[in-house]
Order: sequence, then C-alpha cells, then structure tokens
Amino acid sequence: MESREARIAELRHKLAEQGYRITPQRLAVVGALVDARNHPSAEDLFARVRETCPTTSLLAAEVAAATGYEIRSHRVEFYGLCAGCR
Repeated sequence: MESREARIAELRHKLAEQGYRITPQRLAVVGALVDARNHPSAEDLFARVRETCPTTSLLAAEVAAATGYEIRSHRVEFYGLCAGCR
C-alpha cells in the first residue's frame, strides 16, 4: 500500500499535468480525500478542509450546481476607492 505522502504526490502530479494550479486549498482537499475512509460528500470535505484552510468557500461548487457550468478556474477581484478619493 502506498504511503499517504506518495499518494498525495501522485495526485499533485496529476493535477499539475492537467494544468491546475497547486494551491493550499487544493492540497488540503487532496489530503482530505487521501485520508477519507469512506466516500465523503462535498460538505464533509468542505468541513475537513476548513479546519486547515478557513478561507475556503463552497461558492464555486454552488455556482456550478446552480448554472450547470463546469468551473475550471476562478479569481476574486476587488475594486474600490481610498478614503481620500471618495
């Protein structure tokens, strides 16, 4: 049986091959999947990942479910005015 570290390295390599960025959140999901002893739901994975990555959100999954789109990447941008410019 492969070690946890070897399995994570294998999955990390597969993600990179597919062009996915290796983010802390992705690594936390991979770790949670490797550690799972059952078939976890998205909510179970989310709860597990939030323990180590509290800024993780289900927003992308909710948008995909609501629209039928496959979310391949995302980014959050904020625009604003400083107090002096208002």
